[in-house]
Amino acid sequence: MRASFGSFNPQELQSLSEEDRRKRFDEVRTKAEATTKKADEMLGVILEPKQVDRLNQLRLQREGVGAINRPDVARQLGVTESQQEKIRKIQQDARPQGGQGGFQNLSDDERRAFFARMQEQREKVQADILAVLSDEQKAKWGEMKGKAFTFPAPQGFGGAGGNAGERRRPEANKKDQ
Repeated sequence: MRASFGSFNPQELQSLSEEDRRKRFDEVRTKAEATTKKADEMLGVILEPKQVDRLNQLRLQREGVGAINRPDVARQLGVTESQQEKIRKIQQDARPQGGQGGFQNLSDDERRAFFARMQEQREKVQADILAVLSDEQKAKWGEMKGKAFTFPAPQGFGGAGGNAGERRRPEANKKDQ
């Protein structure tokens, strides 16, 4: 998947105009969709249909409400153009304005506070997007996601800092595996 994107440099995106940035994201999205389609076809040969269904549920859970932007998901939910526009506005308003700059210079406490604010923002965006959906669409969304699975927390984001010996690996949710 990564190889198909070539050099995707986040710093480069900051110097682009909004229109050029949107074009670049559209290019990457198109390549990602083609790569995903090819991988899905290969998985369909390897996995049993029930396994493919569960994999798709887990993908939706991992993507969260952002998956509603995918045409196939929007179509299954019956998301209207008006709803799509509202969702895009919520997501656009939630995007940080300007670069984060100097992130590597933050202390561990400042990083934790930063990530806590980011998590609160993500939760608010998810709630706001779900509020755009009708009760029927919310019910369908729940069905599409299937049985909830707790994914392990990401490890090692942010690079150096802190004592590696003090970091603990979260236990996977064994009952859901």
